Amino acid sequence: MALKKYSISNPSVTAALLSENKIRLKKNLGQNFLIDTNILKKIVKASAIQPEDRILEIGCGIGSLTELLIKECDFTVCLEIDRKLTNVFKNQFDKYLMDDIEDKPLRLRRHEEGPKIKLIQADAMKISYSDIYSKYKITRVVSNLPYKISAPLIIKILTEAPQIAELYLTIQKDIADRVLAGPGQKNYSSYTVKSGYLADFKLLFKISRTCFMPAPHVDSVFIKAVQKNCLPETNSGMFYTDEFKKSYFEFVDYCFIHRRKKLINSLLESKKHQILEKIDMVAGILSDFGKDTDIRAEELKPEEIFTLFIKIFKNPCIKN
Repeated sequence: MALKKYSISNPSVTAALLSENKIRLKKNLGQNFLIDTNILKKIVKASAIQPEDRILEIGCGIGSLTELLIKECDFTVCLEIDRKLTNVFKNQFDKYLMDDIEDKPLRLRRHEEGPKIKLIQADAMKISYSDIYSKYKITRVVSNLPYKISAPLIIKILTEAPQIAELYLTIQKDIADRVLAGPGQKNYSSYTVKSGYLADFKLLFKISRTCFMPAPHVDSVFIKAVQKNCLPETNSGMFYTDEFKKSYFEFVDYCFIHRRKKLINSLLESKKHQILEKIDMVAGILSDFGKDTDIRAEELKPEEIFTLFIKIFKNPCIKN
């Protein structure tokens, strides 16, 4: 089927490409393809792509979103784990594909005109996004994320590549509910606090499960994440290094280790010396917040949890 005549996201085209190539979508890889061209156009428009942008698309599949992205910018890096899908992708976009030749700049296979695509076959949870950013100077991520890994993948990208200012992501609604939740709400968790430390999230629009092949069991949403890469200083003058982030995330996990328990009891179960020796300080800090010692972590605002961490640890690095 000619790419220029049909949209890959047309349900009959998607089905035919999968059938012709004897591909069965894998639930364990979270493979659910968008088959609504209008929704894909809405995604691209909402992503506010500029011609000079360098886009990273994770889970490109057979190229349903890619064919629209390359109309908006000159360079797109596409990541896909499934070899069968990358073979279909190559057939659809062969003339735009670029190769790495002995660490020299990327070059087109056939011509020097038009959009350029770098296709990488790799596991999205094992690749380094710091390396991807450094090599290709990615300016934004626009992706329909694989369902099975979307929650940890968001944290991984934000942590490893804080230089990528904006991410536009299709994710399942329950994950969006977690990143957008507020204190006291049922979806508020350690994940909410950690993702909110790294970025500001905004719900852009909802996507029905009927827009996918195969239809998942939940609806999806399209969100925008803006990196918090202008990092302030702590009271001790230390910047938010990778070590700091790791220590803070570990502390957040301890706060939420038993969701329904008191915060202090959860911290006691951490068995970390730096926490245990400062546990008496926690009551005073909570009092400063106008809280009592019966409070649970899920009732604290993210900024209160962060302040608690800073005040407990003069040198915020948790050790046994």
